[in-house]
Amino acid sequence: MFDSHPQVFIPDEVSFVVRLSSPRNRWRYQRGNSFDRAALLHLLRRNNSFRRWGLPESFLRDLEADESLLSFSDVMRSVYGAQAIRYNKSKYGDKTPMHVLHMPQLLRLFPEARFVHIIRDGRDVASSYMSIKEWGPNTLEQAALDWRRRLTIGRRDGRVIGPRSYMEIRYEDLVVDPATVVREVCQFLELDFDEVMLRYHERAQSVIGDVRFPVRHQHLRLPPTPQLRDWRRDMPSEAVTKFELLAGGVLAELGYERTMPETWSPRQRLYRLGLRAFSGAARLSNGLKAAYRGIAYVAAEGLRQRRTRS
Repeated sequence: MFDSHPQVFIPDEVSFVVRLSSPRNRWRYQRGNSFDRAALLHLLRRNNSFRRWGLPESFLRDLEADESLLSFSDVMRSVYGAQAIRYNKSKYGDKTPMHVLHMPQLLRLFPEARFVHIIRDGRDVASSYMSIKEWGPNTLEQAALDWRRRLTIGRRDGRVIGPRSYMEIRYEDLVVDPATVVREVCQFLELDFDEVMLRYHERAQSVIGDVRFPVRHQHLRLPPTPQLRDWRRDMPSEAVTKFELLAGGVLAELGYERTMPETWSPRQRLYRLGLRAFSGAARLSNGLKAAYRGIAYVAAEGLRQRRTRS
């Protein structure tokens, strides 16, 4: 919708903003007050989601030589601004879902940022995940835990960030009354509302052509459609029970209806504890793998530099 606004450019989902600003990568271009633009742009060139933008190499070389760019944030504003200009837009945004887990970090980098958190019934989110294989959780249990984690962290951080920079909307409200909800978001963003935003489906072909997985974005050809995916219709009762055992508390907190009673049987409680323990072990394993990769890179980089000096 917002990419259809005459002034606003919204790219496909990216990984480089959070990834390259993390401590794991920041030391490669930022040492104290010393900022190495060439090192940061080297990392950008290696990032797949950035390479898909197709910014000319001549532009990247100009960024390297631009001494007015004194930080990671300056470079990001320049590349987003340049990509917006390529689409004849003057403003830009981002719609990467994982950014909901990193809002405080992003706000420190970009104090001018505004965050719009779209909240959807987790059972519909899980049902959507189960229909695709290219990304996202592989099992219903993982989908429930992932949704609960993102909602919990996003809403917690949103309360800290405050209403000036953070807004929540419901997906269900958006598809039922898109004009009202989009107007409210535009007001929050201090952006003029334009009716063309509601007709985003009329330019779906050009948008789908720019995304990484075109086959998974065919719904963009439709106007806002309530119950396009409905867990009551599409989700087996056993799957609904599993989801609510793991994330029912967040559903209730958000006011979504639940099918399970408030009290659980001992078997259900045991099942829930087992799934949560398995999920915690999986996250720990992934964290250890990431730490190992970081240590291995540091060791390899140190060895390379010693060889270069010798």
